[in-house]
Amino acid sequence: MPDMTPKDLRNLLEDSVKQIEKQKDENAKMLVKIKDLEVRVEAGAADDELNEIKSELSDLRSKMKAPISAVTDEDQQKALKTMAVKSFNKYARQAKGGHLQLNDFMGSILDEVKTLNITNAAEGGLAVASILSMDLIEYAREYSPILSMVGMKQGLTRDFTELVLTSYPSVGDGIENVAGVVLAATTEQSYASVKADVVKVYANPRLTDEALNGTDYNVYADLVRLIGNEITIMLAYKLYYGDGTAKNGRGMLSSSRVDITNLTGKSFDAAPARDPDYFPVLPTGVSASLGATSEAIINFFIKAKNSLPTAYLNGARWCMNRNTLEVVEKVKDADGNPLLINSYMDGGAARIMGYPVDIDDTLPNIAADSTPIIFGNVGLAFAMANGDIDYMLPNPYKISGVTIFEYHKEIFTIMQASDAIIIVACTTNAPA
Repeated sequence: MPDMTPKDLRNLLEDSVKQIEKQKDENAKMLVKIKDLEVRVEAGAADDELNEIKSELSDLRSKMKAPISAVTDEDQQKALKTMAVKSFNKYARQAKGGHLQLNDFMGSILDEVKTLNITNAAEGGLAVASILSMDLIEYAREYSPILSMVGMKQGLTRDFTELVLTSYPSVGDGIENVAGVVLAATTEQSYASVKADVVKVYANPRLTDEALNGTDYNVYADLVRLIGNEITIMLAYKLYYGDGTAKNGRGMLSSSRVDITNLTGKSFDAAPARDPDYFPVLPTGVSASLGATSEAIINFFIKAKNSLPTAYLNGARWCMNRNTLEVVEKVKDADGNPLLINSYMDGGAARIMGYPVDIDDTLPNIAADSTPIIFGNVGLAFAMANGDIDYMLPNPYKISGVTIFEYHKEIFTIMQASDAIIIVACTTNAPA
């Protein structure tokens, strides 16, 4: 739409606040239901009722989402962004004088929103403030392969616990309903509990006095870029390798998620016996290598593809760093056909066994007991959400001539369907 007038801006903000308040009300209602169901579980519901309660809990939790995400209209989103940029640029320049407190960013936003005379200025201010946080994490997701693949799950909390399906109910043959014939009972589905982890990151980007004082300089855009770059590197590392201590989370490739201990490793167990907090691993059978020969490597990739459950093949991708990709590029079969094919229909994108390849240099190189390749649908296997901590403090005193914007952010992560990916390990370790 063309440039918005103050009246357009006011109307769009009014509409977006209504959407946000509606989502808040829905979240509150669902939270009441969730607490009621949790009480029934703790009270010891019967087995047949327990399965129904668990299914309902999972359904309710999946429907909870951040109120700001309820704003889906593009014009409303543009209105919120317009106010966020204007408010933050004003705040950042005033902060250079050193007289603002941390909560003055909200005050700056509220002042801008009040000039439009919308009905609920406080809610409008909160909506605009949410845009900066959302822009930062979305920038990071575009910048990093793993952050773009991991699912975004609304409703996660610090102590969030979710039930994940580990086995399906069995189905029997249908027979004619004849008097005296008793249908044999079939097995029930089973669930396991997984808990959210906390990951905390921070960034300290710097902006010079000249930049802050330039009237045509968009402070907001540059800070999103600077902070997005910094948190992306650290967050991607923690999503892969977080060791579970402090606020590092349990990374997808950490020993808390991947256990390849010879004979007893939890990642070698088949579902549903495998611990739901661990991903399945397929060993190459060769230390520090994908295979002893090109033929062996090709056969291994065929096995890896066929090891992923059919339900997750749609949307599956291979993930590896560029050094691993170089090894794969050199693999050819007996007739000289390469394992990796560049698909010109997809703009030259690389494919293995028909599935696209994503390059992520955060993944490890091929080495003894390393896990250099992930295959599957990462978005269905692992999820994250914005946490409780999300603030910024301008510091113009630490270094002369620049303002450091100290940014702290918290992320919640959680396992989903662990079978949605297969992790390749270059190891001779194997199940018993």
